[in-house]
Amino acid sequence: MIRPGQLRAYASSQMPEDNASPTGGVIDLTTGVDFTDLTSTGNIQVVSSDDGDGIDVQVYGRNGSGTVVSEVVQVTGQTPVPTSTVTAWERIMKVLKFDTAAGDIAVEQVIPTKLGTLQGGSDDQVILDSGASSISGSYAGLVFRIVSGLGAGIIGKVVGYNGSTKILTLDKVVVVDETSEYQLAPGVVLFKSPHEILTVRRPFYNVAAAAPSGSDRVFFEKFFWRNNASETLLLASVQEVSNPTNKITFGLDIGVTSSVVTRLTAPVVPEMIFGRLPQAVPSIPPNLAPAQAVGVWLSFAVPAGQSPIRSSYQSALTGQTA
Repeated sequence: MIRPGQLRAYASSQMPEDNASPTGGVIDLTTGVDFTDLTSTGNIQVVSSDDGDGIDVQVYGRNGSGTVVSEVVQVTGQTPVPTSTVTAWERIMKVLKFDTAAGDIAVEQVIPTKLGTLQGGSDDQVILDSGASSISGSYAGLVFRIVSGLGAGIIGKVVGYNGSTKILTLDKVVVVDETSEYQLAPGVVLFKSPHEILTVRRPFYNVAAAAPSGSDRVFFEKFFWRNNASETLLLASVQEVSNPTNKITFGLDIGVTSSVVTRLTAPVVPEMIFGRLPQAVPSIPPNLAPAQAVGVWLSFAVPAGQSPIRSSYQSALTGQTA
């Protein structure tokens, strides 16, 4: 059985922060991608799942005025450390670790979305308290953290939520019980395994529209979905989960090495079509073997004169197991 958390998104080797450098290339297993937005402008904090971690982490983002800002924070194990120089973050754009870590590192919003005590759980699923949301999917993409009780220190990402049963599906197997107190907050995670993530970044870093008198722009960026399980993912497909602005489309590249001269150049990949409907992995049969990845090209249309957009995008890799 393949668990949702065994299907991970990684960056491509070339994801520039300017409009002049090459874009695309092969998979980078040390860099994750995350579109998660904060729910409101405010402070963020850094915390590890391992009490022995003391590495430095640098966070880049935008403040309430839209200016790109950054701050270096020293991790203090499982004790959250808030940023102190920049205290009004509108979004997280990139996070860098200065060294390898002992555990998973989360950069999360200080004010959580939800606090509570679990009713129990097993494997990669936990049962939230009765006061949790009744809306399925409402916690998807949030950082999950056990703050006390059995499993204290656990950090993960939410990959699914059933509002009727209160069952939250995580990207990892956990051991918890009715003593486990948890919190959910917007943020990003730099995982220790199965590949240690040294950088997490937001696709389309710092893109901007041309002046109103200029031309419309279409930006292109590539990431990968990878099967980290020991089983083959059958009938694999990539689908859009959330696209609030309707400005992003995607196409699949099984060749995995394609690149373009700049992120303003459209990739030319045989049989690749940009769209918003689910797309089967372009192989016959459409399966993803263990350790195999599929490249996902994103296209982001930005009209001239477009004012800043605060939005997000979510993608998913799905399939079946034998």
